[in-house]
Amino acid sequence: MLKELVIDTFRSCAAVHIQNIGGVLALLGPNGSGKTNLLRAIEWAARSATSTDSLSGEFGIRRVSMTINMGARSYKYQIASEAKQPRPPMNPPVIEEHLVEAVDVLEASTGKWENLIERSDEDVIMHKSERLKIGRSTPCIPALASILPEGHNTNLQVNPLRRFLAGIRYYPLDEPFEPLDATDRGGIISAKEYTAWIGGLKSDGNPGDSVIMRILHMYLERPDQFRELLSLLGHEGLGLIDDMSVRKIELPEKQKEHADVGNRVYYFVYFKPSEGAEMQMFDFSDLSIGTRRVVRILVSMIFDGSTVLLMEQPEDAIHSNLMKRLTGVLKSNADPIQFIFASHSSDVFNKLSPDEVRLVTMKKGVTSVRALTQHEHDAARNFIANEGSFADFLETVEEN
Repeated sequence: MLKELVIDTFRSCAAVHIQNIGGVLALLGPNGSGKTNLLRAIEWAARSATSTDSLSGEFGIRRVSMTINMGARSYKYQIASEAKQPRPPMNPPVIEEHLVEAVDVLEASTGKWENLIERSDEDVIMHKSERLKIGRSTPCIPALASILPEGHNTNLQVNPLRRFLAGIRYYPLDEPFEPLDATDRGGIISAKEYTAWIGGLKSDGNPGDSVIMRILHMYLERPDQFRELLSLLGHEGLGLIDDMSVRKIELPEKQKEHADVGNRVYYFVYFKPSEGAEMQMFDFSDLSIGTRRVVRILVSMIFDGSTVLLMEQPEDAIHSNLMKRLTGVLKSNADPIQFIFASHSSDVFNKLSPDEVRLVTMKKGVTSVRALTQHEHDAARNFIANEGSFADFLETVEEN
């Protein structure tokens, strides 16, 4: 679990320090205060730690440190980058990303931090003695995983951290201007499209953005997950969807004489909303935008195997009462998954405790983050008991 975050430099964030992060962390602050930059800083550091692609061309000075607790062992991952132009100047100029990384581990039995990896540009030092070189803009951890033997001590110790960081994902949740992915828009997927998607999932572990493709895969290959999703959406959960199923359509061979099987077999994913007519079924694009947003959040939570879900304003387009219930679902699933999100919703904050909130402000272009003080904790409990809701209390704190 991500326990501590230090952002020394990232966009508007400077000297940001967030401690004691639990299963849920909600960021509260005015528009433009830097909440998105906080989420993006976490996502950038995690992607930089696990990507197999060069970071060359990602301009700007960035310094982020994360402390992750994994039971009897804790890790600290630090990364700093700066885009530099080599000397003498080249024409056209070549910009390279120079990376500094470090991985430290803390064993609960010893209580002492031990350095596993220290990297500056091309030079990598492991356990303060073993040395090798990698590309100066190549992320260190995946490079070592590919260079060193699988049973190498460094790989064995760092692999749990790598898997955790690979599971940190940023979900803006907004649907693109072209409203939906083609498969989501029509709800019909050819076997050929599905096979291609499976190939991509197996090669890089990235399920992409398509909600329908993931639901189809759950229906065909992960029935436990499919039943969990339907249970959460159904009358025993959020009360949005009474039924959800997949219809397989196979065209007669004579209608596709020159096509392969993948172009003759199609899957149609359909939904029966709770308030719909008895026999009326809809494809994903016909659902309301609020319902689609809830489905997208739950599919991401159940299917993607994320360790940390970073979300932008999950409440957008979702009815107040439904958002209260959805926040409860997220909290009940906050172990082992973590949810870190920016929000303006009183319905969200009223379901949270003071420990789960951080206040975000900006002054002179610099983002600051703080927890509620002990005095504010006590005042919040008194306010909720005698005057109003936690969200109302937070409004008074923001005003002050």
